[in-house]
Amino acid sequence: MCDQLKLSDFVSEEEKIYRQMRPALRAALKKNGVSEDNLIFEQNKEFASVSVRPGGLLCRIKIGRKVKFISFKYPRLSQVDILAHFETQQTKTDRDANFIRVMVPASGVFPAEALERLMGVVAQNVMDSVTKEFDCCSRYMECSNARHCIHPDPDFAIYCGYRRMLNRGIIFYGANRTEP
Repeated sequence: MCDQLKLSDFVSEEEKIYRQMRPALRAALKKNGVSEDNLIFEQNKEFASVSVRPGGLLCRIKIGRKVKFISFKYPRLSQVDILAHFETQQTKTDRDANFIRVMVPASGVFPAEALERLMGVVAQNVMDSVTKEFDCCSRYMECSNARHCIHPDPDFAIYCGYRRMLNRGIIFYGANRTEP
């Protein structure tokens, strides 16, 4: 019997890079109570994009003949020291003015620990950029005592402003209060 190849058996170079990033992204989303089902990989004509609902663009992946990189919105990379583990390049076009490129190593494989840390920061920054729709819900005291959001509906909780404070270690209520 002849083995048949399906179109789905072929994986683009961009998707190979995405598969390296996916475990770190899953962990960062889980920390924010967001299902990995909200992680979106889209192969476009010029590059692939990785996004999360809600939140938006995490990064773009470009694998071409001359250039191979992952680009991130630079203002979202608040911890620039993370970039010391990678070869980086500022973008040169006006369209990409707010992006920084992390060059793909010649081997095509990123150092796992450094990539995990970078993707964790990027995902956290994107999740923190989700517009808050309310300051806190009726579970604020339980959340304060648990030191994290305990709301059972992650799709609701992602819009809570207090959840972001708790993620930063800022607690306004209860026995664990850190702010006067």
